[in-house]
Amino acid sequence: MEHLKQERNQLLHQIESSKRRLVKIEQELYDEGIMEDPTLIGALEKAMKLYERGKFTSIKPLLERGIDCLSSDRFYKTITIEEFAEILRKEEEDPDSVRYKFTDRFGIKNLSCPYGVPMVIGGKPKNRKTTFAMNMIFDDINRESYGVFISLEMKLSDILRKLVQMKVFQTERIAIPIEEVPRRFKQPEYRLFIERALDTWEFVEAGGFSPDRITGSIYRAINKRPKCRVAVIDYLQKIPLGKKDDARTFYMGASRHFTDRCKEYEMMFLIVSQLNNEGGYKETGALLEDAGLAMKIEAQNSEVRLEVSSARFLPSQTEMIIPIDTYSGLFL
Repeated sequence: MEHLKQERNQLLHQIESSKRRLVKIEQELYDEGIMEDPTLIGALEKAMKLYERGKFTSIKPLLERGIDCLSSDRFYKTITIEEFAEILRKEEEDPDSVRYKFTDRFGIKNLSCPYGVPMVIGGKPKNRKTTFAMNMIFDDINRESYGVFISLEMKLSDILRKLVQMKVFQTERIAIPIEEVPRRFKQPEYRLFIERALDTWEFVEAGGFSPDRITGSIYRAINKRPKCRVAVIDYLQKIPLGKKDDARTFYMGASRHFTDRCKEYEMMFLIVSQLNNEGGYKETGALLEDAGLAMKIEAQNSEVRLEVSSARFLPSQTEMIIPIDTYSGLFL
């Protein structure tokens, strides 16, 4: 046990040291007058633009140190100033190639998650965490964006009924019971929507799947749909334990597995997770270390409240209230 305590203390020291370095760099950027964005990535982006225009050439060492911190924070491989500039140029030319963006989606402003890192959304039971995932998928289908949905509790027929129920409310502004939805399947507009959903998204019923089988399904979906950049896993605690598995150890291992595959596939994984009674993420410590975005969701009558609890690469906005149609679950 003693060596574990020593290892833990060393890790805590490294984290604190990294935080101090980031704070110092952010202060220097602020002193240079380029720290309008409260995040390190935003400041570096602005610093890079000034540097490329021939201004503030004295900040080159500062840029190098900042990018070094960025690399050590495990969001990017170790990169040079030139490589970082290329990433920024690529994002400017094609924003969707670098980050999954929520900009202007159902009231969420200026939020994004880099591809290659996971995103976590947690909520207590009956607090709309799966509803958030369904709204994200629904919006992507309308945009004809590609993805894969690994559901550990819903059948394909249930998923399609829910999506069409949301589409009916969006189109007709009426809420219909879920059992009446299949009657709309034959109507041309909704038949076309279902065809588009099945063409752009791979829906996998994954009851009883292990983490390896889940990521194997994601890999096969990528092969079928090369444009697929997003995977939704709903939800972490539904992955069955082995007979001899300890829950905390198992789910932390699963979290690490998903994080590694996310980087390997250069995708954004949305991991849906339960919260514990204290409101903390349940068995997801390993996942949260690498999360590009972590949010908590809470249902409040005809609204949901999103709290951004970890957003190192995002604006400082930490809470959003989103109106919701309580019947269909569509975010308004």
